[in-house]
Amino acid sequence: MKKLKSKTPDFSLTESEVNAWGCKPVSQKRLQDALELFRLNVYLYPESANAFDSLDEIYTEPGNKKSTVEHYRKFLKLNPQNKNAEQQIKNLQ
Repeated sequence: MKKLKSKTPDFSLTESEVNAWGCKPVSQKRLQDALELFRLNVYLYPESANAFDSLDEIYTEPGNKKSTVEHYRKFLKLNPQNKNAEQQIKNLQ
């Protein structure tokens, strides 16, 4: 990303653009590709509850409970009123 920005300083990716890119491989059952895009989104936008929510949904697919719970907790810090995240944590523990 830094290399790209050095060549094109006005380049930017919005949180919603990266999230949309991640949704396409999900619909094609290419979960590893989606996972990498959602990880990128969390890296670029660590304060985005939506980015964590999308990442959490992918983590639940392969059954990675530890990472899923960890990310749902981060998501809850950003969006404390989200009842779905609370329920997901309860279901996974």
